Amino acid sequence: FKQKTAYEIRLSLVGSEMCIRDRQVGAGAIVNGASFVAQPLVAPGQLISIYGSDLAERSQAAASVPLGTELAGTEVLLGGDALPLLFVSGGQINAQVPFGLPLNSEQQIAVRRREPLGTPERVVVGAAQPGIFSKNSNGVGQGVVLAVRAGSAQTFAELGAPARPGDTIVIYCGGLGPTTPPVAAGVAAPLTPLSRVDSPVRVTIGGAEAVVAFAELTPGSAGLYQINAVVPSDAPDGDKVPVTISVAGVESSVVSMAVRR
Repeated sequence: FKQKTAYEIRLSLVGSEMCIRDRQVGAGAIVNGASFVAQPLVAPGQLISIYGSDLAERSQAAASVPLGTELAGTEVLLGGDALPLLFVSGGQINAQVPFGLPLNSEQQIAVRRREPLGTPERVVVGAAQPGIFSKNSNGVGQGVVLAVRAGSAQTFAELGAPARPGDTIVIYCGGLGPTTPPVAAGVAAPLTPLSRVDSPVRVTIGGAEAVVAFAELTPGSAGLYQINAVVPSDAPDGDKVPVTISVAGVESSVVSMAVRR
């Protein structure tokens, strides 16, 4: 699945199509918008991708934020409310789950193209469903994990440009749940004040726990989070050191980064 890098996610999250022909929204085809892991749970504020067939008349991406709730004649309804949309096509929709949904509640997601309402899919609302964006666009491999260099420049912590113990890294991710102050779904997160994640966030790099400076919604974007952390002194060297994040007791799938002394 194709997704944009952290530099491009700020305005939209666009994916390639995977058609599922059995019905409008494929069973089990609601996935984490960062990791592309199929999930029966969704978290407040999370970016999700929905795969199916005949979902929209044409491909269209949101041009800016705030996000609208209709693209190319298509809407996505969750509990009767229309979701902010980042991208639609015949085979894929990228949307943001609203904040404020009651935890542990059962909801239904359905796609409406013009007037007909598609077959709904059941989901349950959880506190968090963290996922880390990946550079190669399939949810695994090199993560969108950027090392902060001299002059505050950010570059991928990858082969040829590894992070070092003590470096600050920025992990672009989704599904970290509610923030303070709250930000409405589809609306760009503000720079002042920053919207910090309510639940404790953990980062492990090669099994070593990193110090998390802060976790917040990325200013200027809708639904994109970032974690700023420090590479621990006991992180192992390697070009594919595993990285995970966890929020509210829920752990993400694994991506990798490069670490060298």
